[in-house]
Amino acid sequence: MTDGYNPSPWMHEAFGELSEGVALAISRAGSTAQSDGTEAKAGSRLPTNEPYGATVWLAFARETASELEAAGAELVRPKGCRYRLAIVDGTLVLAVKLPADSRGVEHMVIASEIRQRILQLSGASADITLDFGDDFELTDDEGHAVADDDEFGAATRAVLVVLEGSSRGGVERIHIGDVLLGDQGKVSWVYREEIPIQMAARSDTGLIALDAEPKPSFADGALPEPELGLVTEDGIAEKDADASWMSDTDKEGTESVGY
Repeated sequence: MTDGYNPSPWMHEAFGELSEGVALAISRAGSTAQSDGTEAKAGSRLPTNEPYGATVWLAFARETASELEAAGAELVRPKGCRYRLAIVDGTLVLAVKLPADSRGVEHMVIASEIRQRILQLSGASADITLDFGDDFELTDDEGHAVADDDEFGAATRAVLVVLEGSSRGGVERIHIGDVLLGDQGKVSWVYREEIPIQMAARSDTGLIALDAEPKPSFADGALPEPELGLVTEDGIAEKDADASWMSDTDKEGTESVGY
């Protein structure tokens, strides 16, 4: 199904046996979100990219959860979140689009308080003290935040997925990894890798049986042979005129013989 992709040790640690399916699901979600965004921009007939950006932002998160649910993930909806999030093997997946005004994933900022709260479940560790807010109590033995079980279900960690793309260039990259949040939501990647964006196309192509007999096509039929000829002033083709003259001559000759 995903020929050519070998999940990294980090993917195995985060998602276990479902790591390959997770990568494919995220790749498919990115492809679908890009299509939705392109259609939204075309339908709006606006010269700006706001319809594209807003659509991809929401569609990527929604499609990621939907694709992962089909692969067996648990879905939860954190407090105040506009969409559901997927949990795979205890790992919560937060999928976002890279803001258009960002200089890249290395300089991105998570401004949403809800997303900041979600990413406080990150499995990353660092020798700094983080303010986990009122929704969290202490940390566990490994330094991870202990969250409200009702809000985050069975999640014990969170990873960030970032789609990088544009309306003209399409999906360029999909990043996934562990992050830490600094002041005002500044993202610091502790670990990051890319999910091959071609996985979705390879998967769809793989559904085609290469040894199957081709279906008959309308274009396979024999073409009709048109009768070509020059058109005279009275609108009769020369070939038709000759045939008509020969017919009249034969008729007159036959009548003469009868007399």
